Amino acid sequence: MSATPILTPTPGSFEAISIPFSTLSALKKTDDSSLQSVVRAYDAATNVQNTVGMIRALNNGVRVCHSLGLKTAT
Repeated sequence: MSATPILTPTPGSFEAISIPFSTLSALKKTDDSSLQSVVRAYDAATNVQNTVGMIRALNNGVRVCHSLGLKTAT
């Protein structure tokens, strides 16, 4: 997982956001409610195809991981 800037879309552009299912599954199984909240926010954003929401959820996940002393791709 790594932090991603939120970009303003331009005509004809698109963004692809992805994270391995194994990462989401591992975060969901933790006892940490903040990490579980990240997964819920990401899932909610993907259900409505909200790219900005997905990026925000992942960026929040990076912040949560860092606050817990966990390393991320950033």
